[in-house]
Amino acid sequence: MKPSIAEHNGFDVVWDACDGPGWDRLIGRAGLSSLEQSWPYGEAVAATARVRVARAVVHRHGEPAAMVQAFTRRIAGLGELVRIARGPLWFGDGCAA
Repeated sequence: MKPSIAEHNGFDVVWDACDGPGWDRLIGRAGLSSLEQSWPYGEAVAATARVRVARAVVHRHGEPAAMVQAFTRRIAGLGELVRIARGPLWFGDGCAA
């Protein structure tokens, strides 16, 4: 899948650009993290719960500031439901201007 990029208030959100090892390296930068934001958890949930997993890295001034793993489920007639558990994970002072 080709990565998609969205911009908002100086933040660039890049969706689905990481592979497993790249995601793991970023998790290491976040310090404290949660199981729900790990690559293996996302793969397991996607394989068993009929959801699609999407992962994003949020950049500020060209540097990674945060990361998030989201689960999307299609609901007939209503659209999509997105769930983010225990995220996003921020790197240091990623929100600082």
